[in-house]
Amino acid sequence: MDEATNELVSTSSPAVADVVSNTLQLDGRWPKDKLGYNVAYPTAAAETPEPNASYLFKIKFTPVTGAPFFEYYRVRTLAPAF
Repeated sequence: MDEATNELVSTSSPAVADVVSNTLQLDGRWPKDKLGYNVAYPTAAAETPEPNASYLFKIKFTPVTGAPFFEYYRVRTLAPAF
């Protein structure tokens, strides 16, 4: 969702195996800490079309057992460097 316009930009339903790892990943994509990550959702340029804008990703997780739940991620795009 484009937070400036509240416009839904895109929806998708990726396969769990494509975005969730069973173990924590420690590679160059996550320099924030030594714990790692286990969810990686690569976005297409069409999902964040405006430079220097804020987008809210709402991701629904549906576990094998238990109730589905949502996680929210705010992403700020960069202005192009010319």
